Amino acid sequence: MPSPDAQDDDAVMFRYVVANPYGLPKGSRIFSWEEDEWFEGDPFGPSGLPADFVEWLIEEGVIVKAASTRGASEAD
Repeated sequence: MPSPDAQDDDAVMFRYVVANPYGLPKGSRIFSWEEDEWFEGDPFGPSGLPADFVEWLIEEGVIVKAASTRGASEAD
């Protein structure tokens, strides 16, 4: 699944990226679900995660909107 060297274009496609609100050292796993792992800066796609867990990740600041959405408007 996602890797520590995920591409910026992937983040733009998904429109959300994994943040590091807890200040973990660079390269540390931020969260995992079953056999998938996400690291700071990885593009985020729900990948079968329960909706309430995704909502919690957003509320906690673990996933945030990508800084750039190249050509997409905020209304999208």
